[in-house]
Amino acid sequence: MAEKMQFSTCDPRFDPTQPVLINGYRFDPHGAANIAWAAIQELTAEEGCTCNVLPANPDFNGLPAYAIECNGDWTGWVDMRFAHDNQLECFRLAVERMKELRAK
Repeated sequence: MAEKMQFSTCDPRFDPTQPVLINGYRFDPHGAANIAWAAIQELTAEEGCTCNVLPANPDFNGLPAYAIECNGDWTGWVDMRFAHDNQLECFRLAVERMKELRAK
């Protein structure tokens, strides 16, 4: 995944592993949004690569609730869909598959 964010502060009580407030917003370095953003950065690091986050599937039709589609050199420039009931798992599956295909 992408590099971890680095913090610098003169306050000796500051612990970058704990959630903090930045401009009134709660920032959790281990939160879902940061994990997803790091995955998006990794999936789109190469020129022309895309990662589309699809809307949630609210229907109870047996299909996974979330999906993302990736397209890039590692997919052969064809959309590749990763679906799961947990949105973070979609990103994990995509990054894992990208690493597998690039290792070949």
